[in-house]
Amino acid sequence: MRRKRVLQLGATIPLFDCPVAAAISIDNETALSPRGDFGIRTGENLAGVYVDTGENGIFTADEFEAITALGQMELITPEDVARSVVAELRGNNTGHDIVAALDSSISGPTYRGGYLRQIALSQLRHLEARHGKAVAFEILGPPRLSKLLYEAYLLKKVLGRADRMAEMRPEAISQELFKRLDKDSDLRCRILSIGIPILLPDGRRLLRGPVIKSNNAHDGWVDLTPDNMRKWKSRLSLKLKEVDAELKDRTSSKAEHAPFQRDVRDRVVDFPEPGEFVGWVFIREDEGQRVK
Repeated sequence: MRRKRVLQLGATIPLFDCPVAAAISIDNETALSPRGDFGIRTGENLAGVYVDTGENGIFTADEFEAITALGQMELITPEDVARSVVAELRGNNTGHDIVAALDSSISGPTYRGGYLRQIALSQLRHLEARHGKAVAFEILGPPRLSKLLYEAYLLKKVLGRADRMAEMRPEAISQELFKRLDKDSDLRCRILSIGIPILLPDGRRLLRGPVIKSNNAHDGWVDLTPDNMRKWKSRLSLKLKEVDAELKDRTSSKAEHAPFQRDVRDRVVDFPEPGEFVGWVFIREDEGQRVK
């Protein structure tokens, strides 16, 4: 785990900026071209904290947290696979042999993988505290993952608390996020340079770099419109209701959420971590829960 240049297919990812003053109308016929002469090259390359998982590539902490969440891909380590291979070569019955059944031979998430996931996330968070948040590199795909991670990150960064978001109107949230991206050119560059455009609150103007990975807001744009903020408010409300329902019986093993910090009125005040929140969206909204 380290903070260094991010490579995609062996090449660096150059950083491009697009200040608000340079926004283009989405009615422009060239605005949504997958590639074009858009954005301003900063001279820097994308860098950040990541975990190198080998053949699966590199993940930011939030990407790693989202795809290894309970009910998503979860985690199995190379050592777990190697242990089954060695056991089979020695003639031991692991239940993963192809002769028994192809289906049952596929190894799934393991206890060890789940345990090491927490250690990896802890180290990633420690490095991010020193070197800055990476959020997403858009190497995993599809771009909806990066879009959701950046939106969740912005909400947590700007609003800070779940109860604050619950009390704010969508229009106000939209403007708060817009102000942050307008002032924070580094964050803006990181989003645009990985192929994720930014739809401004008016819903008609777009910030983009030379490459965009999607031609619509749902699948791959950071969407700052009030309608999208309303959707995030609804998501947060539903998630917190699930947390409350699960944690009513504090001794039950059915709970899948860690207890959230609460105030004196017993209201949840934590805003979920971006990776955790997006993993939940994939399961509840996109019906993407792993079933085996």
